[in-house]
Formats: sequence, structure tokens, C-alpha cells
Amino acid sequence: MNILLVLIGVVVLFITGSLLLVLFAFSQGRSTTPGTTEAAPSKPAPFRWRFVVLPLTICLLTVAMTAWFYGRLPAEVATRFSSDGSPLGTSTRATVVMWALLPQLLLTMLAFAVAWGATRISALARSVQGAAFSMDTLLLLMGNMVALPQLILGFAMLNTFSYNAYQVRPVPLWTVVIIVAIAGAGIIGAFFISLIRKAMAGNK
Repeated sequence: MNILLVLIGVVVLFITGSLLLVLFAFSQGRSTTPGTTEAAPSKPAPFRWRFVVLPLTICLLTVAMTAWFYGRLPAEVATRFSSDGSPLGTSTRATVVMWALLPQLLLTMLAFAVAWGATRISALARSVQGAAFSMDTLLLLMGNMVALPQLILGFAMLNTFSYNAYQVRPVPLWTVVIIVAIAGAGIIGAFFISLIRKAMAGNK
């Protein structure tokens, strides 16, 4: 659960940083780019399902996974494990199912809220010709980044379900954390570098 909280914090920081960087690129493009002019007020970008496709897909897969394993779980489910894989604590089946589904639903709602909120401010970027970023790309990235903590939570629940149903833990959780962290850092880093380069090129 600590891992999930850390990843949620990273996503929140990323969203905040993205908005600040967009405002920076917007102000630079408006004030210093030669030939940049104010355009007529623009309507916000329409909400598109691709802005939340990854969080929604992971949520639906988690629901399907929970439904598949529910009848195969014992009444008392092992939820905490030692370094050698032996169980340290148990919870009721209903509690485990709640923790499998509720965070996924909340994170999916967060993704919708982030994507929808970003579309409301997209008119700010579209009202300036020559803006140094693609608003559609930003919307796509901001909504789908919520999938990072969803993936970690999904694999954690898969390990729990698999161990209790078949006494097998298929994927070491820390391996998933490292892979997701590296992939997320790479995507975020590439986006920020691209955005900064465009902003700097527009200021020349």
C-alpha cells in the first residue's frame, strides 16, 4: 500500500508540473515568438475516450480478474507476505475484494477528472497561434498517467489472488514496480524534453 501511495504522489506531482510547464510554454510563445498573435477565443477541446483508455482498461481488467478469482478464494485470504513468500496476515474475502476494486474505481475517476479538467483549460493554449506544445498530446498523457499506480495495484492483487487460489505468486511485485517506474520516468522525461525544446525553439 505504501508503494501505491508513493506512485499516486508521483502522478499528482506530474500533473501539477505539467500544468505549470504548459503555462510557461504558453506565456513564452505568446510574448516572445515573432509573429504570434492573439486569435479569437477558442472552445475547449472535446473530451475523447483515448485520454483515459489505459486507466479504464486496467479497471475493467481488474473487475474481470476479481470476478474470476472470487469463487476460488478461501474465506480468509492471505494478504501480507514475508521475504520468503510465507503469509504473515489475513483478511476476509469481502475486504480483499473491496481493496481490489475500490482503489481502481477511484483512480479511474481521477483520470476522468484530470482529463476533463484539462480539456476545460485547453482553450488557453488554442487561443495563441504558434503555441510551443500540442494540447492533444498533453491531454492524452495526463489522463493515462494515472494507469501507473493502477498497474502496481493490479499486479499486487494478482499475486494475492493467485497465491490464495493456487499457491503460486506469478510476478514479483518489486519487479513490476521497477519496470513501471522506469517506463513512466522515460515517458515523462521524453515529454518534458520535447516540450522544453519546442518552447526554446519558439523563442529563437
